[in-house]
Amino acid sequence: MAEQHDLTTPIPAVGGTSFWRVQHITLHYDGDDSYIKIGLVGENSERKSVGYTGDEAAVLIRQLNTANLSVNSLHKRVMGKITTDGLIGAGSVSGTPD
Repeated sequence: MAEQHDLTTPIPAVGGTSFWRVQHITLHYDGDDSYIKIGLVGENSERKSVGYTGDEAAVLIRQLNTANLSVNSLHKRVMGKITTDGLIGAGSVSGTPD
């Protein structure tokens, strides 16, 4: 099973999904014009997009670029960050990296 963020409380407003999986990550590194776009998909094909722009995105891209992904996968790191920042609901990651 691919890694997913299992929500503590399902979200009825978006079809009752109880998890989010990373569908795509776009990294655009260009100083003030930097951005990160993260596309998520839920258990009933719900879609959600979250992201970061500007300096915040540039800092995150540099962190991801130098991260040791052998312990925590890229998807797990991204899901942890967007959870901490309140962009998706509380929960925990399950599954294994693809």
